[in-house]
Amino acid sequence: MTVRFSNALAAVVLGVGLLVAPAAFVDLQAQDRESAAEEQTTASDAQAAREAKKEAKRRARQERIDAYLERVAERKAEKERRRTEQEAQQPPAAQQAAEAPAARPARAEAEAGADEAQGSARQERINAYLERKAEKDEARAARRAEKEREKRERMARELETRDERQAAARQREVAGERQKAARRSEGRRSAASRPAVTAASRGGRRAAPARRGGPAALAQAQQRIRQSTLGQDETVRAYLDLFDNDEATAAQYATFANYLAQGGMIEDAFIYYDRATGMDPDNALLWLNVGTLYRQAGSPAQAADSYAKAIRLAPNNALAHYNMGVALGEMDRYEEAIDELSIALRLDPTLADPEKNPQAVNNELLLPVKLRLYQNQAGAAGLPLVEVPEEDPDSPAPEKRRRRR
Repeated sequence: MTVRFSNALAAVVLGVGLLVAPAAFVDLQAQDRESAAEEQTTASDAQAAREAKKEAKRRARQERIDAYLERVAERKAEKERRRTEQEAQQPPAAQQAAEAPAARPARAEAEAGADEAQGSARQERINAYLERKAEKDEARAARRAEKEREKRERMARELETRDERQAAARQREVAGERQKAARRSEGRRSAASRPAVTAASRGGRRAAPARRGGPAALAQAQQRIRQSTLGQDETVRAYLDLFDNDEATAAQYATFANYLAQGGMIEDAFIYYDRATGMDPDNALLWLNVGTLYRQAGSPAQAADSYAKAIRLAPNNALAHYNMGVALGEMDRYEEAIDELSIALRLDPTLADPEKNPQAVNNELLLPVKLRLYQNQAGAAGLPLVEVPEEDPDSPAPEKRRRRR
């Protein structure tokens, strides 16, 4: 029974729904039509507004174009009016043709005069520049000549002072030799009983060999060398044959003498250098090597004489001044030695460099020489003034320092 009641109720509800549904559907369709009509009206209004806006823009643009065309026409008319007025004011063409030939030469003459004036002004500037340049060149040449003259005078004074010192030193040496000769004469009686003083007792220096020049000494040296083991060498025999035929030059005699000196044959080297200096006495290098032989033989005084000859022949030879300073130092004449070494280093500063001159390591006199040269170049032993900065980042500012006070 209950089931049947439920089914009947559902049927009633379904029937009511079927009756109500068509009415609701009809209402929805009406609402859709109204919405479509409103939308169509809105779209039509928007389209009309856009069209109106476009039309306004078109009219404004057309107005601007018309205004521009009016201005162009006005300017064209103004130009035409002015041209007409100018044509009315100008003379006829025949009159212009008659006046043109007369005006042309005057204008050409004026232009030529202007060009000539410009050219004259440009030439005057060039001449003034050349005159200033010539004056500067003359002043520069005068300064250079003055410096060269001062340098020559300074070198002459130094050489003169050195020669005076050397002359005084030679006089002292001669006086010392005389005193030594006097003392030797006084003790001559007891000299025979005294033991001979050897080279080792004199500090290991060898006595200077006696100078033996002339053809006889040269012939003896030639024969002695031929009979020695040195004479078996082909190069040595070629040199000896050259000397025997009297076909050798001074340079060849010096080369052979250097070869003998390097082999320890100092006495024979002196003989060949005697021959070389006799053939070419004005060759400074020969006297330089003779002085070196005397130094190797332990005679610095004779070495100094030879170096002095080399310096007289070649005053700017740095090696001659350097060796002269070394020889004077061996004679305990230190002031003169320092003078000579100073001149040598001025002429060739590399002589103080051990890489260029290994003997500089053992030369103790080069230190005072370098100090003297530095003082002459710098002017003082102290350093120059230093720059004081305006602001120190590590110090307080002036305002802060005043506030602290």
